[in-house]
Amino acid sequence: MREQPSINLESLLPYLGALVALSLVFITNGPLGPAAIHCGGALHRPINLLGCALLIASNRVAHQRAHKHAPDGKCCNNESHNH
Repeated sequence: MREQPSINLESLLPYLGALVALSLVFITNGPLGPAAIHCGGALHRPINLLGCALLIASNRVAHQRAHKHAPDGKCCNNESHNH
């Protein structure tokens, strides 16, 4: 039986990154964001792009970890993508 990885800060980083990223995107595009950011202010684009970049980065880290912890090195039983 495969040993389960322990939960520590390093294992939570992709989830925390995704949470921060989604929060940034929601703040800039959602109805509850500050008017200065939400209504096309100077900070709208940089904050939105930062959120998107963080979301892509956290997805990549999670995908790499899926490969690392999979017994056969495959993350999703799909051989159509290569890394």
